[in-house]
Amino acid sequence: MPCFPATHHRPRSTVPLIIPPMIENLYIAYPVGIIAGLLVIMMVIGGIQAVGHKISPPPEELDFQDPDSVREFVRQASPLQLAWIPLGYLAGPSAGILMAAWIIQENYWILAAVIGLPMLAMGIHMVKKYPGPLWFAVAVILAFPCGAALATLFARQLFATG
Repeated sequence: MPCFPATHHRPRSTVPLIIPPMIENLYIAYPVGIIAGLLVIMMVIGGIQAVGHKISPPPEELDFQDPDSVREFVRQASPLQLAWIPLGYLAGPSAGILMAAWIIQENYWILAAVIGLPMLAMGIHMVKKYPGPLWFAVAVILAFPCGAALATLFARQLFATG
């Protein structure tokens, strides 16, 4: 039975990484990576939706604090006004999982599940709370797993250890 040291450090690779690890100690890297990934997700989603509001602004009288007002907007909004939401939900998890994968550099599918599943649950909740066109609901629900899978596949190429 192998004896593990008090702190779990990464084994040294014989093949150099394309991008070197950020944090060597995995007990520190996992929480830091997941928290950083979630922060990046929120910033990317917010940024993309802000760009969407500039390109295709919502009505002036829309109160985002009033769920009934938002629900009515989602029902009658144009596709251009709604398209920014699933786009943010695709790009946000992709960027966040890539950030976490860069910090942790192992178990990419587990990272995708740990970060992506709560985001998917949030997307399903949003679709149920604010029903809209069918294409919108499908795009929102598919955006999270597609973004997580895309980031995971990209991370495997970027951070391959050999």
